[in-house]
Amino acid sequence: CKSATVPVYYCAKCNSYSRFEECERCRSKCNPFHATNIPLQNILKDVEKLLGITIGSEVKGVKGLMNKNKIPEPVEKGILRAKHGLTIYKDGTIRFDATNAPLTAFKPEEIGVSVDVLKKLGYDRDVNGNPLIEGSQLLYLYPQDVVLPKEMCDSLVEVASFIDEELRLFYHVEPYYNIRTREDLVGHLILGISPHTLGAIVGRIIGFTDSQVVFAHPFWHQAKRRDCDGDGDSIILLLDAFLNFSKHYVPDAAGGLMDTPLIIMPILKPDEIDDQIYNMENMTKYDKDFYLLVEQGVKPKELLDIMRLVSKDDFNIAWSHNTSSIVKGVKRNVYSTLGSMERKLKLQLEVTSLLTGIDEKGFAENLLNSHLLKDISGNIKTFHIQKFRCKKCGKKFRRLPLISKCTSCGGELLPTVYISGVKKYLTLGKKVLASYRLDPYFSSSLALLEKELSFFLTKEDNAFLTQKKLKHYF
Repeated sequence: CKSATVPVYYCAKCNSYSRFEECERCRSKCNPFHATNIPLQNILKDVEKLLGITIGSEVKGVKGLMNKNKIPEPVEKGILRAKHGLTIYKDGTIRFDATNAPLTAFKPEEIGVSVDVLKKLGYDRDVNGNPLIEGSQLLYLYPQDVVLPKEMCDSLVEVASFIDEELRLFYHVEPYYNIRTREDLVGHLILGISPHTLGAIVGRIIGFTDSQVVFAHPFWHQAKRRDCDGDGDSIILLLDAFLNFSKHYVPDAAGGLMDTPLIIMPILKPDEIDDQIYNMENMTKYDKDFYLLVEQGVKPKELLDIMRLVSKDDFNIAWSHNTSSIVKGVKRNVYSTLGSMERKLKLQLEVTSLLTGIDEKGFAENLLNSHLLKDISGNIKTFHIQKFRCKKCGKKFRRLPLISKCTSCGGELLPTVYISGVKKYLTLGKKVLASYRLDPYFSSSLALLEKELSFFLTKEDNAFLTQKKLKHYF
């Protein structure tokens, strides 16, 4: 009806409704939500009628809302999203993660885009100033242009299809993207956003590769407050953020607004990004004097006179070594394909044993000291302060009741942290100790942690808190 929506508040004390946050009868504080029965079946039938579609056999939702006023998004959006097999983030957007990689220049043939298309995007001359005529020419990358993984682009095509249906069926306007293949994405805008930030930077898709990284200009990554040391960030289709993001959806908790596009930066301003980007060299080669001074151990500041650094006025950044293709190397991080932590640790130690420049014993001690021991200690603490959840009604308990059952419905209680997750790292730590002759400190630390865990557990507790595998039921 296009009329303004007015919140209705509920007073639990006198069981009445009000237009104000304070009850007009008893002056108690009212809430914009309360427990009630929802005719879901009727709502879904109305949605089918409104959208003109048949709802699929499986639509996933959430058990509850975490935002302050318990505001849900329109059911129609969730139904359309489920139709396309898409999942949603806490702020209402759909996003895809990938590792950052800096890129200052590229060849059209490397990113799967024709010369004619790139000319339409503004790429008309190569790095030497010659007219762009063939796919093997090198071009300087514009600061807000990005090259995405093919897998991500295929997913973004599905998101674009969802948004077009949302525009047509829910908002009753013409579709915007009309995309069929990943090639159709070229020229469209996306948002790049890093965890623990509130701002997203606009980027333009100009191509795609078989790698699993987002290639972009160092300025663009720095605008997300990233320095490309293995960090992974998120990509959001711009119109998805415009249509579906709302700060009313985010959790009402510390850090709830983090990692959301609360602020969108349409234009990258070099004087507003972190200064560390300007500590990078912009040179094709290093003079002999540079190496001689480095050999003498001079401070970096003393080299400024013979170095040319990146500046705010020139986003064309040179490189010192040419390569035949930016995508001929490793396309996927092996670490992500190994599966279990035990296998990852085993192969990591095997690689260490093959490298002559690494002290195996020192590496193992550092692994225990900086990773395993801290994880075990943290997991034990989490295990001891864990909550328990009722399998039947979902109620959570800060401590296990004396009757070992749900006090509301008598249902079975399940732990939220299983003992197997804690013991896993203890086992890995013991294997590292068995492989190397390490300082007694590490064996003593592991023994104390194991004793601390077992001190609070009886045999019955151990059986109850051990997660069963599927094969145990057959």
